[in-house]
Amino acid sequence: MVNNWQLSSITTLATGHPGGSESVRLTSSAIAGALSTSTLNGFTGSSRAPFLPVDGLYLPNVYREDARISKIVPLGENPDRKMYFNFEAFNLFNSTEFTGITTQGYTASGTVLTPTPAAFGVGNGDSANPDGNLARHLQLSLRFTF
Repeated sequence: MVNNWQLSSITTLATGHPGGSESVRLTSSAIAGALSTSTLNGFTGSSRAPFLPVDGLYLPNVYREDARISKIVPLGENPDRKMYFNFEAFNLFNSTEFTGITTQGYTASGTVLTPTPAAFGVGNGDSANPDGNLARHLQLSLRFTF
């Protein structure tokens, strides 16, 4: 009962990758007769303010631990025949991993820009394969090798 245990883990420590550009929401256009009233420059396309960097927003850092503990039971005299009882934990500490953030940094009304800190840099997505989220997952399994 004491021997034949196996412990393995994968630790992921990563800095956040670009999550988009800071954007400006227009409530009224400052340019009369503009092609678009939803952007600062009057043209369609980007809602990024021209004085802000492209892809200047980064997602939060990732700290994740995946672990498995296995009990190995030999089957008979053949050393290749074994049964593994596994318990696995994915995202063991249930850390948050956002895959998207809100980008609205300012609201513009005419020529006045007002910061909107409550609507800026808030996580708004954590979807991932295989089951749609990155929450903690636990599973049991049984494996035969021969």
